[in-house]
Amino acid sequence: MGYITYPRTNGSAKNIKRAEHALLLIEQLLQHFNSGDLGLLLTLLSRIEWVNLPSALCERLLRLLYYNLYTSMKEHTVEDASAHREMAQSFTQTIVDVALNSSNRTDLPLHERINAGGVIKVSLAPIVMNEKTRKKVLIQDLLIFNNGMHVILTACTTNMKYIVDQGKDICVTHRYHDSLSRLTMKKAQKEGSLVTLNLLSDYINKDAKGINEHTIYNIEKIPIGLLEHGEVRCELLRSIGRPFDTYRELGKIKFPKRNEEGYKEREHFLPHSLFTDGTREKGNSRSNIPLRHDIGSYTERDGLAYPVLDSQTEGTEHRLLTEAAINIACNFINDGQEGTLLEWLDEIEKSTIKLFSQWSAYSESSELARKYTEMEAKVISACLRKQAEQHYTQKLGISLNCKLSNAIGYKYAKKDDGNSKEAAYE
Repeated sequence: MGYITYPRTNGSAKNIKRAEHALLLIEQLLQHFNSGDLGLLLTLLSRIEWVNLPSALCERLLRLLYYNLYTSMKEHTVEDASAHREMAQSFTQTIVDVALNSSNRTDLPLHERINAGGVIKVSLAPIVMNEKTRKKVLIQDLLIFNNGMHVILTACTTNMKYIVDQGKDICVTHRYHDSLSRLTMKKAQKEGSLVTLNLLSDYINKDAKGINEHTIYNIEKIPIGLLEHGEVRCELLRSIGRPFDTYRELGKIKFPKRNEEGYKEREHFLPHSLFTDGTREKGNSRSNIPLRHDIGSYTERDGLAYPVLDSQTEGTEHRLLTEAAINIACNFINDGQEGTLLEWLDEIEKSTIKLFSQWSAYSESSELARKYTEMEAKVISACLRKQAEQHYTQKLGISLNCKLSNAIGYKYAKKDDGNSKEAAYE
C-alpha cells in the first residue's frame, strides 16, 4: 500500500499570521507564565495547519513549544496540584496533536511519523518478553517523548480522542514494560504529562449503527501506519466479528455445533502443516506429527487463528482458505523450493484479500457479514498479516528467513499431465 505526499507550501497568509501570533504568546509565557495566556495559546495552536507552514517557522515554533515552554510550565508552581495536572494534561494533549499534524507521513507508525519531523524525538518503550507476555496477542504500546511526556496508545469504541479514565490502560501498560519505563511513566502520571491516545477515534462511522456492541469504522480511511500498532489491529478485527488469537485461546470460545447453522471452525492463519516434518497418517492426530527444527517455541496451540464458517465443505470459507494454501504450496513445489516465513505471509495475505473482497465474509453476527471493498479487504488482511508476523517472529522466535514445509501441497502438486489443484476463487 502506498501513501500520498502533499508538498509543503509556504503556507497561507492567515496560517502564517496565526503561527507568528503563537510565537509572540510563547515568548510572553516564557517571560511571565500566565495560565490565561496558555489557554489562548492552546486554542490558537489547534487552528494552525502545521504541515503547510514554512519549514523554518514550523521548526522554530516546535522547539519553543516542545522544549522551552514545556520546561517553563513544569517549573511553574501552583497551590492547587490537581489544577496543575489538568493544565499539564491539556498542554500534553496539544503537543501530541501538534506532533502528529506536523507530518503527513501517515504510512509510518506514530513514533516514526513524529520523528520524521526532525525536531521532536520519541521512542517506543521496550516490551519485556516473558512467559506471560508471550501468551498475550495484544500488548499496548507506550510512546516516550524525550522531554518527559508519555503516551499510552489504545483503540477503544468511544469517539473520545484522549481517554480520561486511564486506570485500565495504565495497569496493562505497566505489566508489559521494563522497570525504567514504569518508573518514568509513574513520574509522568504524577506530573500530568501522561495521556492515553485513542488511535481510532477519528475513524468511527457516526452514521452507522453498531450491531451487538460492534463499533462500525470507516475501515478504508484508516492510514496504513496505524496498523503497526497492535491495539488498532485487534480492535478492527473485533469490530468485524473476527477475533484473532492463538488456537489455544480461541478454543475457549463456545462455537455452534457442527449441525447448527453458522457452525464455526478455528482456522490457522498459517496452516499448522507448514511447521511440521511429514504429513498426517490416517487415524493419527496432527498434534503427533513431528515439528520442524528452527521454528522457535511454536506449537499448534500457539499458532494464530480466527473463526471461519463451516469446516471443509465445498464453497465455504474454511475450504477456500485451505485450497488457497494448497495452491501456494504447489507453486513452491513446482519451483523446487520451500517458501520462507516471509514468503508465506506475503502469499497468505493476498489470498485473504481475495476472501474478504470476493466473498460475503462470515462474521459473529450475520448482520455484519458482507463483501468488503478491495481497500477494506487490504486493511483487514494487513491487520491479520502484521499481527501474525509480530507473533511468529517476536513471541515465538521464528526468523522470517526460516524455510517452511510444503506438506499441505504434496498430494496436489503437478503430475505428468501438468495439472495442479486450483482454488475455487482463482
